[in-house]
Amino acid sequence: MVIPNGVDTKHFSPCKRSARARILSELFPETSPDAIFLVGAAGNLRPIKSYHIFLETAAALRHLPHMRFVLWGEGEERVALTQLAQRLGLADRLRMPGWINKIDEALAACDCFVHTSQSESFGMAVAEAMASGVAVIAFATGGLVELIEDGKSGFLVSENRASVFARTIEFLVHHSHLKDSIASAARLRIDQEFSLRGMVQQHLQIYRSILEDAS
Repeated sequence: MVIPNGVDTKHFSPCKRSARARILSELFPETSPDAIFLVGAAGNLRPIKSYHIFLETAAALRHLPHMRFVLWGEGEERVALTQLAQRLGLADRLRMPGWINKIDEALAACDCFVHTSQSESFGMAVAEAMASGVAVIAFATGGLVELIEDGKSGFLVSENRASVFARTIEFLVHHSHLKDSIASAARLRIDQEFSLRGMVQQHLQIYRSILEDAS
């Protein structure tokens, strides 16, 4: 029996979006929060996460002036990614603030969450973003294909390329009702299938079964 990881749906919740204006003002003080479409990513800055694709995606969408991008996390790739951001000319639209204490508020502040990892056994950051009521776009790998219902509770892309992510993000920008529908479905999926509460109940069920068999 396989029991998937569970997300604390009280901690990661759409209600945390109330902090959006403050978070955006801290990240991009020169731009009104109401004018921003925020694309986020979060994780360890390691080569397998392919965050260079996230930065290249930001560059590919420079024709949309209201787009902003933020990458939360730390790791060995920080220097290389910072240098790439400079070469791509992303100083005005990308922030890499490192780890933050209130990632729940940060995720809920996003309009879209992008996950470019080459390999994922489950994808906890993706699950937490979905629980936060955010539309997710991820490379179809590992456990993500079980976590996300493509086109319903998120989007799975078959090619891990910036142009593919950029096209999908721009589609959501121009179809806000679909973005909101995807975000709501993502929250519902985590609450029903991948919640911390559900994970605990499944473990207890196994223990009960073992005890019954042993008695």
